Amino acid sequence: MPCTPAVLRLIQRTVDAGLRARIPVSVCGEMAGDPRYTALLLGLGVHELSMAAPSLPRVKQRVRGLDIAAATMRVQAIMEQPDAEGIVRPSG
Repeated sequence: MPCTPAVLRLIQRTVDAGLRARIPVSVCGEMAGDPRYTALLLGLGVHELSMAAPSLPRVKQRVRGLDIAAATMRVQAIMEQPDAEGIVRPSG
């Protein structure tokens, strides 16, 4: 389940470590190709998403309409949740 605090913390820590080491971090697969998670991933600091070609148009549309500052603030609130029940599922 991608929206559990443990998974989100793992992504966030990986992105932070990548930034410190100047190594880009990418997310690929179903989570990257699901526009419901685009704001969440970008808010966590992921700037590279890899997905199947059919997912590109919807994710691209989501990225273009995204307020990255708002997404980052939302992620900060999400990361304060102690468990998955406190995390509202991303909307599409």
